[in-house]
Amino acid sequence: MDFDTSIKGYASPLIWGVYGDKNKGVCIELDYEKLNLPSSYFCDIVEYTNNTNHRIKISNDVVSVTSLKSFIREHQKELFFLKDKCWEYENEYRIISDSDEYLDISNAITAVYVADLDGLAFEIVDAMLKNTDVTFGYVHLDKDSGVLFSSDARLYKDSINSPLSDPRNCLLSISKQAKEHYESLKKHPDADLTKVEYKI
Repeated sequence: MDFDTSIKGYASPLIWGVYGDKNKGVCIELDYEKLNLPSSYFCDIVEYTNNTNHRIKISNDVVSVTSLKSFIREHQKELFFLKDKCWEYENEYRIISDSDEYLDISNAITAVYVADLDGLAFEIVDAMLKNTDVTFGYVHLDKDSGVLFSSDARLYKDSINSPLSDPRNCLLSISKQAKEHYESLKKHPDADLTKVEYKI
């Protein structure tokens, strides 16, 4: 979920750090109102407390599947929606079902965010979101504020890559000359690999 502050859910550095597979994962943003959750689901905001009860005693009259389901429904808060205070940075909302294998979220997706422009996740998300109205965002660190923010992933990647193919970029020529110099001498252990003069 989005946080009470101005920080959006997709922009939590801790969530990316813990669940983002070292920035190779994705974050899928959903419009909750479009999920159309069945009434049989357990859905609630997770509360974080210092006094989480890790053991919940099942009463002796729970002897059948029906009575167990009734017990679970009655105690769903402490079973599913309470976590230790140390996890509160997750700002979690949970959806639980004991009947469905998966939840169809296709009509509720509003955005997909990546934190790596060069990985496989970028390529997959880019291909899947073509010809859709779903936002494709790139989450990265603002060096001044230290806060994660999002921009258009495709435009951002193009802005980085376009100078690399621009013939007017003198650094391309310098880089090429430096590489050629290194390649010509790398097999000679005593050669001076320092190149001082470049043609621009």
